[in-house]
Amino acid sequence: MVFDTVSEFFGWHHGGTTDTMSEQPMRAHHDACFGCGPGQPDGVHLQLASRGDHALARVVLDEHLSGPPRAAHGGIPALILDEVLGTTVNVLHQRPSVTGTLTVEYLAPTPIGTPIDAEAWLRETDSRKAFVEGVVRHEGEVTARGEAVFIQVPIEHFRGNRDAARAAVIPDEQPVPAGAPIVDPHRSACFGCGSANPRGLQMRHARDGDEIVSAFLATPAFTGAPGTLHGGALAAALDDSMGTAPLVLAEELALTRALTIRFERPVLLGQALEIRSRIASREGRRITVTAETFAGGHRLASATGTFVVVELSDEHKAKLFAGHPA
Repeated sequence: MVFDTVSEFFGWHHGGTTDTMSEQPMRAHHDACFGCGPGQPDGVHLQLASRGDHALARVVLDEHLSGPPRAAHGGIPALILDEVLGTTVNVLHQRPSVTGTLTVEYLAPTPIGTPIDAEAWLRETDSRKAFVEGVVRHEGEVTARGEAVFIQVPIEHFRGNRDAARAAVIPDEQPVPAGAPIVDPHRSACFGCGSANPRGLQMRHARDGDEIVSAFLATPAFTGAPGTLHGGALAAALDDSMGTAPLVLAEELALTRALTIRFERPVLLGQALEIRSRIASREGRRITVTAETFAGGHRLASATGTFVVVELSDEHKAKLFAGHPA
């Protein structure tokens, strides 16, 4: 689907109901959207709806989207929130916008293979900015909470990204990061970097001094707006890279507690991304990690993550960190 006017863009999504009580189904953003598109065989396949001015989503997450066993990769709740938060702004309030910042707080694991729902609503607007909040839930329990700032842009912004990406040639192989390779720092089935998960991001990690260097190719399988990488896919890549830093640089298993991403430039399909993550500080069991994403000499996004160390026995640590570059 090609969006050439604001009315086409919003008309594709939503019927425009003003009923504040009933739930209204919404069509996918477009067929190839990694978050909700039915044409992406390895996508998340969110089912979108609205209730008044709240955006809703429901999904049963597939195993290939896992990070820890039986739980979603940390990037997946971020993706779900990015979808419903963006739908609230772009569709329900008809403000063509891009994500400026996204903050996610992780309260509990988001499970695989069981119904998950999400909800988002507009908090306020200020000139070109819209401030949105939302939650991800499992059986009524909030597993993740998010808020975002969206920046209003002309509809030509989306058309320009689409046209620029059309000229891109998608490389046949994933880029290889500089440094000492790190194979399966989390587990082989990990959505982010698992060597045994061909349906995942297929990221590669390496150690370069006091940094984790991660490489990722923006392929059409992870499309957001036409021609660009889905913001949730970039969130997953950043979470995976930053989560590797405590494992390799501090030899600690640590779980994501909070993640804040600042989106600075669109990521076009076909771009080879380099993410550099480093430990900024540690206080007790909390480790703060920062990361920057680059392509073609430009910084595209930056992020800060808070990770909480999981206490392990010496024997478990020895097994977990065997083979990681020291």
